Amino acid sequence: MLVLRDETERPEGVEAGAALLVGPHRGAIVEAASRLLSDPVAYGQMAKCRSLYGDGQTGKRIVDILLGSGACSPKAAQAVAVS
Repeated sequence: MLVLRDETERPEGVEAGAALLVGPHRGAIVEAASRLLSDPVAYGQMAKCRSLYGDGQTGKRIVDILLGSGACSPKAAQAVAVS
């Protein structure tokens, strides 16, 4: 994950190696992205880090809970899933 800021309120990702603080500057962004795309070792080191921010499935879990409880209609759940 490339963090396009000069500072981050979530330094744990940078400290763990899962994120790289690049800054909002075009040259630095292109350089960091190019390195990850062309250097399998650099990509592998960042990719092997466990995500500190979840697995990306929270939205699906919420919809499943709402559907299971009857608090949300299937049509409403579909609208949320698409957006």
